[in-house]
Formats: sequence, structure tokens, C-alpha cells
Amino acid sequence: MMNTYSYTSMHSNQARSAGLLAESGARRASSPRFASSPGFKNNFRTFFRIVAAFAVFVLLFAGFFVIQSTAGMEHPEPAGADEQWITVSAGDTLWDIAARVKPAEADIREIVFQLRHRNGLSSSSLQVGQRLIIPTSVEH
Repeated sequence: MMNTYSYTSMHSNQARSAGLLAESGARRASSPRFASSPGFKNNFRTFFRIVAAFAVFVLLFAGFFVIQSTAGMEHPEPAGADEQWITVSAGDTLWDIAARVKPAEADIREIVFQLRHRNGLSSSSLQVGQRLIIPTSVEH
């Protein structure tokens, strides 16, 4: 024996399914198939999120690069008449230059400090072709 509620619900589900199929068939005829599919929308959202994340990453990387390249770039005062210039060659380090210009009795650590301070260097790393001012207090 069949329950009347289940009989009604079974037919109402069939009617709803038929209505949805008829509506979706009309919709598909008027629009492209891939644009109405839920998979396309999910793929587009995923693609958009990946592109947005990549753009944010590139902007952050570029920002950090700019900050790093300008950090500690103090512009030293021009060399005085009694100061001399040295151009950094390949393989030169600040410690090598300090050893070459220091007086015999001077501490090399103090010379490196003076060179960094006079030239506005934030670290001991140098670039080939960079010009350094040798302070008069260092020259022998």
C-alpha cells in the first residue's frame, strides 16, 4: 500500500525536475554552453585568484627590492681638497683597501669604520667601479 504523502512528494519532485529541465534548456539555447556551467565560473574564479595573488607577489617583491636598493644610501659630502679617491677594482674588499691605506700603527678595524662612515656605506660590500673617499685621518 502506498502512502499518499510519498506519492505526492514523488510527483512533485518529478514536476520540479521537469520544470528545471525545461528552463535550463531554454537558457542553454540563448547563451553559450560553457558560460552557464558552474565549472566555468569556478575555473574563472580560481584563475582570477591566481592572477591576483601573482600580481600582489610581484608588487611586494618590487617594493622590497626598491627599499633594499635605497636603504642606507647616504650621500657623502664631496671629497675635500686634501682627500683622495679610490676606485674599487674587481676582487677589492673594504678590508683590503683599509689595509692598503692605513698607517703602520693604526688598527684596521678603525680604518674600516672610518671608510664606511666617510662614504656613507651601510655594509662592507662594494661594487666594481665604485669610488671611495679616503679620509685625511686615514692617509699615512
